Amino acid sequence: MSRSMKSGVKAKKEVTPFETVADTKKTSRQNTKSETSTTKTEKEIHENDDGDADSKHSDEGSRYSLRKKRALTNQCEGGSAKKRSVATSQPAPALTKKNGSPEPKSRGTTQKPRQARQPYNQDNQTPQGQSDGTYNTEAPNTKTGSQAPKASVNTKRQKEKNVSDDEIILPGGTAEKSAGVKHENGHGSNGCTMTASSKLVGAHCSIAGGLYKAVEEAVAMGGRAFALFLRSQRTWASKPLDPEAADKFKAACKEHGFPPHSILPHGSYLMNCGSPNPETLQKSRDALVEELKRCEALGLTLYNFHPGSTCGEISIPKSLDKIAESINLAHSQTKFVTAVIENMCCQGNTIGGRFEELKGIIDRVKDKARIGVCLDTCHAFAAGFDLSTKEGFEKFVSDFEDIVGFQYLKGMHLNDSKGSLGCHLDRHENIGKGQIGLDGFRRIMQDPRFDNIPMILETPLGDYRGEIRTLNKLA
Repeated sequence: MSRSMKSGVKAKKEVTPFETVADTKKTSRQNTKSETSTTKTEKEIHENDDGDADSKHSDEGSRYSLRKKRALTNQCEGGSAKKRSVATSQPAPALTKKNGSPEPKSRGTTQKPRQARQPYNQDNQTPQGQSDGTYNTEAPNTKTGSQAPKASVNTKRQKEKNVSDDEIILPGGTAEKSAGVKHENGHGSNGCTMTASSKLVGAHCSIAGGLYKAVEEAVAMGGRAFALFLRSQRTWASKPLDPEAADKFKAACKEHGFPPHSILPHGSYLMNCGSPNPETLQKSRDALVEELKRCEALGLTLYNFHPGSTCGEISIPKSLDKIAESINLAHSQTKFVTAVIENMCCQGNTIGGRFEELKGIIDRVKDKARIGVCLDTCHAFAAGFDLSTKEGFEKFVSDFEDIVGFQYLKGMHLNDSKGSLGCHLDRHENIGKGQIGLDGFRRIMQDPRFDNIPMILETPLGDYRGEIRTLNKLA
């Protein structure tokens, strides 16, 4: 998926103590002429499995859209994934004051090191089977319903940006009043008690340089949850997980206070567990088993993946049978990881665009305690749920409760939509800049049914830190 910002003003690079990927924008001069400056992607693609970053494309679509298109083709043809080229991205826009004037550059100042996250409350948040908060391979309970620690607020940073407590910063630096979001009695506009700690907002992070790098990136952007790939997404085969890399990842999660239920790994887009092609189906099942074993080695309890596609060759019920059989097979060879299937946008022959299809898979899975759902807001909007209106949102949550049940909700993908309502196109947009809009996400952030689950941004390349802050203010 790609991210781009509509601004020609260069922003001063923000330095964080966990920043491990350098901004590779450089300007070179030759003796006879000067070349134009170019910007590379913030995270380059690495060939090694433990350090494979997701590629980020331009504003043709979201960070994952091109990969999804190619993967969907491979799902139906049984082919292998092709290497992707890295697209250039626009420089991030400069922050602006409330009156629209450019923020003056600070001279001779350096940012204070970010305070490490406090470990989560072991009495309330430690999954079952983990008495000391460590990431082990015992069978844990993935969701306790208790609140995670409240993130600290960098007041100096807020003062420097000249942003008041009742403002929300949209991508591009636009400020909007957050009137009605909070009241003096501590309740949201829907009458429910709201606290910042009830929502675990984060983003999909890169594993370039090692799995633990995703943890450091999540900390640097102020996330309280994160998603990541567990290995290379380019090929079916991958080298075994290095035990040392696994230990380093678990240590980083414990140090920065990320409990297992706040981490939502994402599966390969090559997988099609409902494929009519025997070769593709077998490869997908092998990959699913291998990925769940990786989760267990990393102490993770959730694994999110797209259900699959009929490829237009078999009926939906037969494809549902194959998907459920694949999950049952993976469960039989692993101990405790929950398989989390994602709702889709009804594009082509994909499975999961209708809640009835998700319920059909769940009904066919033997171990109901190890199956869950991840709701993607862009997918839901493209499938026909109008999340931009109060009525559309209420129908969305009502249908999900009636057909699937909130007991199966394990995570969310928070993405605005470039496409119009019911377009059946998977086109992610930055929060507040798409067809869903800020009001749509305000309703989500103020609904307690979405508390204490990972809420993952997959929006186009830009300012995840700013979008996380925007969403937290909406709560």
